[in-house]
Order: sequence, then C-alpha cells, then structure tokens
Amino acid sequence: MRLFNTFFSLSEEEKTCITIGFFDGVHRGHQKIILKLLELSRRYQLKSVVITFYDHLINELNTSTEIPLITTYSEKLYLLSEYPLDYIYIVPFNNKLINTSAKQFLEEILLKRLKLFCLVIGYDFAFGKDRKGDLAFLNNEAKDKGFMLEIIPPLLIEGEPVSSSAIRKFIQNGDIEKANSFLGRKFSLEGKVVKGEGIGKTLGFPTANLLLDLRKLIPPSGVYKVIVEVLNSMPSPCAGETRLQQSIAGKWKGLLSIGYRPTFRCSTTDVDFCERTSKEPYVEVYILDFNKTIYGRRIKVEVLEKIREQRRFLNTIELIKQIKEDLTVWQV
Repeated sequence: MRLFNTFFSLSEEEKTCITIGFFDGVHRGHQKIILKLLELSRRYQLKSVVITFYDHLINELNTSTEIPLITTYSEKLYLLSEYPLDYIYIVPFNNKLINTSAKQFLEEILLKRLKLFCLVIGYDFAFGKDRKGDLAFLNNEAKDKGFMLEIIPPLLIEGEPVSSSAIRKFIQNGDIEKANSFLGRKFSLEGKVVKGEGIGKTLGFPTANLLLDLRKLIPPSGVYKVIVEVLNSMPSPCAGETRLQQSIAGKWKGLLSIGYRPTFRCSTTDVDFCERTSKEPYVEVYILDFNKTIYGRRIKVEVLEKIREQRRFLNTIELIKQIKEDLTVWQV
C-alpha cells in the first residue's frame, strides 16, 4: 500500500478501481464497500484505490458547527491499512477542491490522473461543487465515458442503515454496544498517557490519564468496561509509506472513567501545545493487574459497555467501595 496526500498521477498501465468517502469510523457499511472494491480489483486485475480526507467537510469549512470524529486521521489510516489496498489518497477539503465541479473532478482527477476503470460508491454518495455529482450524474457519465459503476446498497441492522451519523449518536448517548454492533469492532480512544493529579494512586487504584485529539468523539460522563492496549511507539503516517502497523506491547482489562474537571486536552501529540480548560472531559483508565510506568506511551482503550453514570462521593471510603463494586464486572 502507498499513501499520497495529493492527487499523484498514475502510469497509463495502472487501470484502477476507486472508491471515495470520508469513511469516519470505517464501519460495517464502509467495510462492505471496500470489500467490493477489492473483489472487483482482483476480478479485472486493477489497482485498488481509496480516496479519503483529513477532516469532515463541515469542520474544514470552519463553520460554527463541529462534527466530532469516530476515528481520527491516524486511526482511520491504520484501519484502512488492514486491507490489501494498493493506494490511499488522503487529501484536505481545501477551497480548490470544494469549488471543483463534479464533471471536472471526474475528468481531470479520476479519469486522467488516476486512470479510473471502475468506481465503487455507496447508495447516498455525491461529490463535486454543490454535490451535483450524484447517482444520476454518475450513471450518465459511466455510459458516456465507458467506466464501470458499482453502487452499494445500504447495510441494515435491525432495519436501520449503518452510517457514521447513527454511530455518533449512539456513542453520544452512551449506547456503546449498539455503536460497536454498527462498527463491527469495539469503539476505541487512543492517545498519550500524561501525568494527572495522582488521586487514584492515593486510593490504591492508580489511573492512566489520556490525552486525546481535540476532534475525537468522546462518550458521555460515566464509568465504562474496557480493554487497554499499550502501543509501542510508531511514527505518524506520512506520504509514500508502504506499510502502516500498530505494534501492541500487551492487553489488559480496565475501567474507564470520563467526567468533567480542569484537565489537559489537545490536537497534537505534544503536551506543550495543549490548553487547560474546565469544559473538556477528563479521561482516565484504571488497568487491572498492571504496575508499569507508561507516561508518554500511547495506549488504545477499547470500550465494551457503560457500567454506570458518573457521580460525586461524600468521602474516599464511599468512592473506594464503589470502585470495588465496579470491578466486579470482570468477575465472570
């Protein structure tokens, strides 16, 4: 797999099968599209290409509304890299791209530069300025230009279409199990472990305080049953890489606590660029049977289910009693 951050032209010999989308969450609906892409690529001996974007269009437009991300840029790339894709193009929604007409994008980018032979898209796909590149447009252009068009119908779970917006709503409502069902895997939080206030350690339950990307979607306040993976250091994905892989140092059971108090949170992996705010949630995890120092290490927290709401305690005795009760979720 090769990664590009601009629309690098392919050689004339490299006919391609392409899909386009933001792919936030890389959920089961997205997976269905990617598997069809790979199937057609093998059948017609084509190069498989995914075109995706750094951030959600609404976020790139700097509107007052911000869409939190199910998967950050690096998380999405790692998930995509698990498939045997030939090329991933990940590009920004800049003004030039936003104002490019559907016809111009199809002719100059997909056909001329990327040597489109087959296009695989979801049932609700549209592209180009004012989203005029809809299914009717593509059906007409496919007949006129002679490329293959494969439209993937919605994937339904209990009668509901799987979508990123539905998954965001589940997570925001604390319905983690429903979100995981739509994702086809466990929703996760990934970030760097930083020093906290040390309260958990004084209680006999030391926690790892997690520094997350500002754009990351965070579940509501509460206590969650989780699996924690300690990751070995990996470089950030960059253009030209041929392989993206996360190396896991180990997996442990844990309890995740999300609540509100002054804490650190930032949009980079460098603590120096963080800002202190009382509006952002703190995210900390107690890892069972774990006694290693992991400050500065990256960890991945897979969220299994919500155990209870966050609440205040009158004293430490009550708090310790509640933590011990929370831990019984692992006594199966």
